[in-house]
Amino acid sequence: SFSYETTVLKDITASFEKGKISAIIGPSGSGKTTLIELLATFLKPSHGTIEIEKNKRIGVVFEFPDKQFFKPTIKEELKYGLKNKNNDKKIVDVLEMVGLSEDFLERSPHCLSNGEKRRVAIATILITNPDVIILDEPTVGLDMNNKNNIIRLLKILKTKYNKTIIVVSQDIDFINKFVDNVYVLHNSQLIFTGEREKVLNNIDVLKKYNIKPPKIVEFIDKINVKKGVNVIYRDDINDLLKDIYRYVK
Repeated sequence: SFSYETTVLKDITASFEKGKISAIIGPSGSGKTTLIELLATFLKPSHGTIEIEKNKRIGVVFEFPDKQFFKPTIKEELKYGLKNKNNDKKIVDVLEMVGLSEDFLERSPHCLSNGEKRRVAIATILITNPDVIILDEPTVGLDMNNKNNIIRLLKILKTKYNKTIIVVSQDIDFINKFVDNVYVLHNSQLIFTGEREKVLNNIDVLKKYNIKPPKIVEFIDKINVKKGVNVIYRDDINDLLKDIYRYVK
């Protein structure tokens, strides 16, 4: 639990699985950002405890990347997180990992596009090699191409580097494409948790708590109701269209 003058989080019990991508969703004011600030140890609970596996490092990417930048160039931003300040190869490797070339090193992080700023912000966290990566609203101001770039990167961090990733987002269509587990907050309480399909396919529960279901899930529901069929949950539009074609055929 956590309180200021009022209760922000009440009796939250949750665990985040190693090597998985988890999403925390819920309406504005439900306590999402406070929860990740507690997980990142920026805040201490008013009641209860937060247990973090020994020697595990946590990196946080804030909603607005500019808040993370305080050096004049991207190279100096990345250098700041290195123990060996002269490890230029690692700096270039991390930058390339987030899809940016070596040409960006001498540029100011404040003079980039929204998508580029987000990638640099992630790079400043990756350079420290954290075990847990927390991202707060990573799609704010991004177009679909940049969102897909973020998805590809997070999938690589999970599958290749076994990172534990926690994403706070109101972009339900975004998280529906790649997360493993979903945690739903409402009125300061954790009211629903489970695997992505179980949570995001439950239209009635989502709407009850003022959360708009993924567009693809709403579309499947309309098809099933209007056509009297049973198209199963899909997170990929191409797979869904193949299923619909089979029924029509």
